[in-house]
Amino acid sequence: MLGRIRQAVRHTPPIPRCSTSGVTTLTQTRALSLDNSIINDVREILNGVYNPPPPPAQPSADAPPPTSEVTSPTPLKRSSIYIFPPPADPLLSFLTSSIQQDGNRHRASRTISRTLLYIYTMTRCPPLPIVRQAIFSASPSVRLMTQKRGGKSVQKPIALGEKQRTRYAVRWILQSSNRRSGKTLEERLARELVNIARNAEMKVEKDADEETDDGEKKKSGGDGNAGGVFAKKKEVHELAVANRSAIGTRV
Repeated sequence: MLGRIRQAVRHTPPIPRCSTSGVTTLTQTRALSLDNSIINDVREILNGVYNPPPPPAQPSADAPPPTSEVTSPTPLKRSSIYIFPPPADPLLSFLTSSIQQDGNRHRASRTISRTLLYIYTMTRCPPLPIVRQAIFSASPSVRLMTQKRGGKSVQKPIALGEKQRTRYAVRWILQSSNRRSGKTLEERLARELVNIARNAEMKVEKDADEETDDGEKKKSGGDGNAGGVFAKKKEVHELAVANRSAIGTRV
């Protein structure tokens, strides 16, 4: 490899020598051209600094505002919240607590279950709606509170809430069921609830028919023993209407 390079150098023609004046002139020419190129670069840089690009044109007041494209709203995601029914019916739980004795909750629950079975055997219908209808029909709207006023007793009517109305209805139904015929509590309670529901339906039908042409009201059928609950409710409401003037007094 080195031998080939040496042969190529030997066969290369010699470079003619230049005079000193020619070298000086060539060096000066190259220096001037280099200075001119540097000056041109500096000028371009300065022109870019002192002459920045013009700012973007601002829209005039008369020009219409730019219209943006109308985008369709994003579809709403379906909520993942689900409503589950309670593990136990609140009304049946309250009935169980009402008949519970000596802290024996299991025995009271078994009695209510048998009561529902008796109701289904008598009517061949779902028992829970019958229980709800009977309690709702027997629940009063007001209660009477006795107070002293001017040396005499005055009964003041007070409105009841939903839980208070249910408590009064259950109490009256249990008291009325004790006067019924039957060996067990569940049988007597089932008969009472069924008869109250039947009398409530017949009462609604009678109110819809209104009065006869002779002015006499139609006689309602059903078991007369169920009238004890409705008689208490009617008595409380009549006394509340008679003593409605005492509502404004303070207790």
